[in-house]
Amino acid sequence: IKQGAREFAPCLEAYMGVVLAKVPEVVRAQLPITSREGVLVLALDKNLSRTRPDLKFLERYDIITTINRHSVSTPQGVARELSRFTRGDEFTMRVYRKGGLKIYRIKR
Repeated sequence: IKQGAREFAPCLEAYMGVVLAKVPEVVRAQLPITSREGVLVLALDKNLSRTRPDLKFLERYDIITTINRHSVSTPQGVARELSRFTRGDEFTMRVYRKGGLKIYRIKR
């Protein structure tokens, strides 16, 4: 978590084993996303598959843009959207990974 985290320090937030940050403008400019969407996955806890198995598909440097068609632009927004779901609920997450859009259907 420490490596590379300093440049994002003012906007870091850990949520259930995932460290999230606002997307830097230089990265945002390279993707078809607006200022109202996009949260960077900066680091993942090695125990994520046990603590939050529904998020184990995430990878470092993924950019989460929407959760169930709700745009997210802050780490707090991601936490708020994910907190709406309980065990057994299904939701979708749009993620940019290495420049390509991926849409995941997830069961909590």
